This record gives sequence, structure tokens and C-alpha cells, in this order.
Amino acid sequence: MCGLVGIFGKLTKVSMAMFDDLFTIDMIRGNDGHGVNIVQNTGKNKILKDLYHPHNIIYNKPYRNFVDPNRTRLIMGHNRWATVGGNVIENTHPFKKGHIIGMHNGTLLSQFDLPDWTKFKNDSENLIHSINKWGIEKTWLNTDGAATLLWWDKRDQTLNVIRNSQRPFLFAYSKDKSFMAWASEKWMLEGIFARHNLQHPDCWEPKPNIHFKWKLDDMDKPTKVESVTEEYKPFTVWFRSKAAPIHSSVLTQYGTGMGRTAGSSEWDDYLMEENFINGSVHEGDKTYDIKADPKAQLTLEEWSQQAAADSARIPFGEASGETSSSSTSDDDDEGLSLLEIMRNGNDKENGCNGMPAVMPRWMRPPL
Repeated sequence: MCGLVGIFGKLTKVSMAMFDDLFTIDMIRGNDGHGVNIVQNTGKNKILKDLYHPHNIIYNKPYRNFVDPNRTRLIMGHNRWATVGGNVIENTHPFKKGHIIGMHNGTLLSQFDLPDWTKFKNDSENLIHSINKWGIEKTWLNTDGAATLLWWDKRDQTLNVIRNSQRPFLFAYSKDKSFMAWASEKWMLEGIFARHNLQHPDCWEPKPNIHFKWKLDDMDKPTKVESVTEEYKPFTVWFRSKAAPIHSSVLTQYGTGMGRTAGSSEWDDYLMEENFINGSVHEGDKTYDIKADPKAQLTLEEWSQQAAADSARIPFGEASGETSSSSTSDDDDEGLSLLEIMRNGNDKENGCNGMPAVMPRWMRPPL
């Protein structure tokens, strides 16, 4: 669980004070890192991050000297609840990749379908890299897990969001639609609008898989926020063994944390309900390897041989408290072969309490 807040449009001292309040109260959704991206009417932006408190950002000179009602058009904030990757500044949102500056609320079950996934210990950073490299349509099709994605596209000067059913996002326009504000919880928007004596807004929650794109009619002298929408196909798992190992942080959110036991019929039903799987092909100790051949059946021994042959190396997430010089290191010395992972499911010495989130679906062992 993380928090997304922000304002966009023709900003005033009042709307900027609203952001300060939103950013502060949203800390209840995450206190493992805080970050903002500020965009001016010229397109120039500034990213500020802190590990400890939103006030360390908004009440310091780098922020105050850059924020100006006459120039600022966008302030987007993120409060992180760490799930994948250590609690270090490199894993704090937002992430800048090419022309995309983005934030993520959610946790992926796997990064395997995203581009260059072995280079990223943080699933959110991998998603933003994917938007920059592939675009949102292909990225969304390969987003395996809970997600609300919010990003600024420097190329066309647009604010963008897309979500699935597992993560919230609410937004509201001012009465004259000259600016908009958003948060991860409805009461935050309602309370902050009321606190600043603005008319109570209608709060909107985008439908899942609908890409919202907002743009100002004039970046220099904006009068209103305009939007367009487009629907994209969500991720669908075409194959999953009932014994599929899932990272412990994911089990906390989707398994025992929601009153369901991972591996139980309730768990399988829940995954079906959320469109995580399209159905599993499973019979006794044999599993159909649909990706290779719809007719091929793999026993556990055959699967192990195939896994060893692929020699997959899985980069583990950083252990809690572990420091890192870069969140995009190419060094995979901390990885283990897939066969080693299967034999040593709990390997705390390598920074993993349970199976890693990046386990490829077709490589997950049958029961």
C-alpha cells in the first residue's frame, strides 16, 4: 500500500497549500520514503525525495524556491510503503526514465514479463522503465499484479493514470475545472477541499484498465484541464500451477492479509475473480506446459531438468535495511539458479524470505 496525491492545472497559493496537506496526511499510507515531481509552465521539472517525512521536502528551500503559483503547473507526490526492494533513497518514487517520470501504488507478483527485468530490484522502477521503452498499452498488458500507475510524459506534457481493481485512485476538479486534485482515498480529497473552503467536489474513480490522459489548454496561461481516455487490455495469466510460489510480501497483501490462505480453494477463487489467471491446466503430479507445447506434460523431474537447463538467475530483493548504491545494478551475483531456489525456498541469507516476486510463471514447479 502506497499513497498518490497531487494537483494539476492553474495553481494558486490555496491549491498549493492543499497539496501540502494532502502530502502530509497521505503519509498514513506509507512512511518508507517520500517524493515529489514538480513541473513548471516551461516544462522544466524538479524531483525531490526524502526517506523520513514529507515535511523534510515541502518545508525546505529546494521545494519552496521552485514552487510558484505563476509558474508551477503540476505537483505529484508519493508516500511509499516498502514491499519490494530495500528502504533506500534509490527505491523512493518518483522514477525518471527517459521522457517518463512516474509513480506506482501496488506490488507485482512477477516482473518477468517486463523489459530488462533482471536489471531492477524494484518492481515500480521496472514499470516506469517499461512505459518509457514500450509505451503504456504493452506495459499494461504485462503488468502482473496490483497497480495504479501515475506518470508525467515530458514529450507531450500530459498527466496520465491507469489502475486495476486492486488499487484505488480518486480525483476531483475545482468548480471552474481550472485545476484538479487527486488522492488514494476519497475522504482525503473531501476533507482537504473543505478545509480550504472550496466547494465540495464530486470525486471520481477511474474504471479499471482505462487510461486517463490530462492536458492543459495552455501551459503558459491555463484556463481548464482537458482529458481523453482509452481502454487497454489488462494482464491475464495463461498458466499457473496451484503450487506456484509467491513472494512473502505478496502473500501478506493478497493471502493471509485478506483472510485467505495461499494455496487454498479460497485463494484460487480469489485469483480467478481478480483475473490473475485464465485457468490452470493441472492434473495430479503432471502439468501442461502450454508455453512450449499445449500437448506436453511435465512431471516434477522433467520440470526440474528444464529449469536447470534454462539456468535462470533470479535477482533477490534487497533485505530490509540493506543499502544499495544503485537500484538498477547489472550485478546479479546475489542471484541463485532456479533449481537452487526450488530446493531452498526460504533463503534469508540472500535477502529472500520465501520465493522471489520475479519467479517466471511457466517455471513455477508443479505440486
